[in-house]
Amino acid sequence: MPVEAIKKVARAEEDAAARKRQAADRARETIAAAQTQGRALMEERRALAQQRAREFLEKEQQEINERVRAREEQAQRACKELSARAAGRAQTAAQAVVERIVNG
Repeated sequence: MPVEAIKKVARAEEDAAARKRQAADRARETIAAAQTQGRALMEERRALAQQRAREFLEKEQQEINERVRAREEQAQRACKELSARAAGRAQTAAQAVVERIVNG
């Protein structure tokens, strides 16, 4: 085999090895970029899910607070009504006692 043919074969093998290394490097870079993008996407989705959960919990807490406030107001109104009725009955009872004492 002539020397030139041997040199061509050697160069072709070197070129093939270089292309193989470049392809492997590109594959590693592509994988690294995909992993980085995947992590970023996961972080973004996690943050979005946490934000939605916070908003849901805040909304639920507001609704609970409103229901508690409404019940407290209702209880206060009921207490005022009972106090007013009791005060009226106390006045009537006091008058009845005074009349009995006076009338004997």
